[in-house]
Amino acid sequence: MSRYASLIKATASRYFLPGAEPEDVIQEGWIGFWRAIQHFDDERHGYFAGFAKLCVSRQIVSAVVGATRAKHQILNGAWSLDQPLHDNTWWDVLAAHPHPSPEADVIDREASQQLVDELGKKLSPLENAVFNARRQGKSYEEISQSVRRPRKTIDNALQRIRRKLKITRSHV
Repeated sequence: MSRYASLIKATASRYFLPGAEPEDVIQEGWIGFWRAIQHFDDERHGYFAGFAKLCVSRQIVSAVVGATRAKHQILNGAWSLDQPLHDNTWWDVLAAHPHPSPEADVIDREASQQLVDELGKKLSPLENAVFNARRQGKSYEEISQSVRRPRKTIDNALQRIRRKLKITRSHV
């Protein structure tokens, strides 16, 4: 078995498994080697070394293909909460910023609504329509079609809204 370790390591070194360590790729190679031992038939396959290399390669490729599927992208791009972050870990950062209380949520919502109400008093009918459509998540193109104005007019209205919002925020 030790004479095949170099074959497994050499095969594994040619592959990268997203979200895994190099040792994980080698482990996949050992799984492929174990399957080669289970399924080897000298009458069908000829000599074992070639069959083992094929099984190791296929197992590693299957692991790489599986790890790069779209359903695994969130895990592959995720950060470990134990990962060092300056002098702390993510756990430390999250613990230092507890979730707001329900009361704080209500106060924040009321303050946001008050800001929207005050801003609404300062907006023109076009700006109000653009502002409400944008709050609903509509794109520039969708807003342009609904108010029957060119995209440039929508962009200009949003710039004016931003300026008025900045002024209103400083007074509320």
